[in-house]
Amino acid sequence: MLTESDLKCQVYSNLIAVPEFGRFQDTFDPEVSGISVHTETKFFDSRGLLRQAPDLVITSPSRLSIKTRIDGEALPSKGFHFDGSAILIELKFLKKDGRLAATDLGKIEQDILKGETLNRRGDLDFHLFVAVFDRFVHGQEPVNDLFLHHRNQENLTCRYFPGGPSFRA
Repeated sequence: MLTESDLKCQVYSNLIAVPEFGRFQDTFDPEVSGISVHTETKFFDSRGLLRQAPDLVITSPSRLSIKTRIDGEALPSKGFHFDGSAILIELKFLKKDGRLAATDLGKIEQDILKGETLNRRGDLDFHLFVAVFDRFVHGQEPVNDLFLHHRNQENLTCRYFPGGPSFRA
């Protein structure tokens, strides 16, 4: 049975197979190499707490440091710092046969609202991509209505994929 975590791993694997994303490159720290794709990268919220964690983040390794903040200050508690542009990816996998539950829509909306929270910070250059995979195609109308409700949110792209995920070589 495919879980949402399995889906995240599949998407991660496909992303790092792209040479521009999976090739080790120099980071801000001259002796450290890194790649562009990361999982569960936490962002500080407006109160300085690490609460925002998109499933996947794509950013330039040249703007990533594990030794010092790029602005020269001490590293935050998460042990690394990056700035510059980023793509944030949130994945949802609806796999129940039957009607879409209100809790499922709530979880999708929470992911969308992460983008609004990060936009309010004003110090991040990012685009949030929310992808909803629906194994049984029951949620298309309510999910698309939810996406429509947030259509004016900056830096947001939402997509619904009926029939569940399919990864082919």
